[in-house]
Amino acid sequence: MLVIAGEFPPVGGGGVIRVVKLIKYLIPLGWQVTVLCSEEPPLEHTDDTLLEELPEDLRVFRVAHPMGRYARGLTSAAKTRMDRRSRPFRLLRRIRSVLRTPMAIPDRWAPWALFLAFRPPPGIGRPDVILSSGPPNSAHLLGARLSRRMNVSFVMDLRDEWTLRPSHLAGPRWRRWLERRLESRSIASASRVVVVSAASVERYA
Repeated sequence: MLVIAGEFPPVGGGGVIRVVKLIKYLIPLGWQVTVLCSEEPPLEHTDDTLLEELPEDLRVFRVAHPMGRYARGLTSAAKTRMDRRSRPFRLLRRIRSVLRTPMAIPDRWAPWALFLAFRPPPGIGRPDVILSSGPPNSAHLLGARLSRRMNVSFVMDLRDEWTLRPSHLAGPRWRRWLERRLESRSIASASRVVVVSAASVERYA
């Protein structure tokens, strides 16, 4: 099984714990698991103990966000050389926000998922099944794409509802339409969809 997750230990958090426990209990059942995740810098939510629950020989491919290094570099340079209250700094932040918006659909992991959709690590091989766990929902787009490319089964683990969540209704109409299309295509590609409640089952049905 290839497990696709945006975040993975030492990054912590509820969503990460869900993925770790899944892998922990799959392996004794005879599954060989490979993880494809982003190389997120551990910030506030760090939990090194989660790594202790996983076997040392677990194959984990950590792929950095293709634009993360440049974005962090520019932001750091601006913060050290400009007054944050100055007009040029506020203008740069506004420009960054405008440029980032179309590249952050469905979320900020979109460039990462798009990069891996066309250039997956060669070492992942050809799994029997691909499982994506999200949010981030870009993981589902990547899982659907790789499953079609490899012609293998795809399981979509929705830890939270995607376009059915109330916060989704606050976005602009064009974005809601686009995300519904992306979600629908991902679900159509899946052999199974996992949600967290009976109410979610009814809403998605």
